Amino acid sequence: MSYYTLPFISHDAGGVVAGGSGRGLFWGGNSSSNTIQYVSIPTNSDTSDFGDMIAGRWYLSGLSSSTRGLCSGGWNGSAISVAMDYVTIATTGNSADFGDQSGGRGSSCSGLSSETRGIWSGGRTTGFTDVNVIDYMTIATTGNCTDFGNLTAGRLGQCGTNSTTRGLINGGSQNGGGAGLPTIEYVTIATTGDSTDFGDLTYNSAWGAGMCSATRSVVAGGKTTNNIDYTTIATTGNGTDFGDMTNSEDDICGMSTLVKGVIAGGTRVQIDTIVIATTGNATDFGDVVSAFFAPGACSDSHGGL
Repeated sequence: MSYYTLPFISHDAGGVVAGGSGRGLFWGGNSSSNTIQYVSIPTNSDTSDFGDMIAGRWYLSGLSSSTRGLCSGGWNGSAISVAMDYVTIATTGNSADFGDQSGGRGSSCSGLSSETRGIWSGGRTTGFTDVNVIDYMTIATTGNCTDFGNLTAGRLGQCGTNSTTRGLINGGSQNGGGAGLPTIEYVTIATTGDSTDFGDLTYNSAWGAGMCSATRSVVAGGKTTNNIDYTTIATTGNGTDFGDMTNSEDDICGMSTLVKGVIAGGTRVQIDTIVIATTGNATDFGDVVSAFFAPGACSDSHGGL
């Protein structure tokens, strides 16, 4: 089978990828936390303990196939990390080393993926410079990232969403954490090359939450707003208002099945949830064990699988 040919994967009515369970992972947060927590997205509930990361950090990102979850980058309170950790999503246990990102950058990048390929974009270097780097890796293997291309400009704090073929990079910030941006850019996951302008969100978002079905991208919060926007991934164009989160937050993360999105992080313990194919305000999903600030997230059943 060609590397670029994705296997056929069916989906059930509950929005769970065949081979996936609807399980989502939250990685780290709160500067020195190394905790990995998990939830079953189809069933509203509080988080449970999964295991520990190799090292605690926050401002990290996540991506996943239907079997393996990765987190990347982050900040431990004194240094930026370029490391990637991975776990087998269906089990519980501690993470293992996957490899390193390229370009000496890791903090506040964004992740997106298909079943086979993971892509990280943007972020900050150890010299505290916003970068436009996009790199990729094969999720089923381990090793360092390879150059994919560049964003139109360096930025950090954006969030990634995806279908099986296209990845969107939503929002972000420049110059070390200023005001959010409305920018949306996209890439074709199976190729390499620079990102292309997609359109704009209806609001400025940085350190928001990204969720997706196979057709729709949803972005929530970022820079102390409760806005939620959506776009159709296969087209280009500006975002449309979806509804509101239960309160305004940034430094949050998102994950999803094909049907349901989950938003967590920031200053609160409550987890929000939405139904991706509809519009409307978020509702309560459950609670995290303790509030985590700027975590990463991934699931085994998102729209890229």
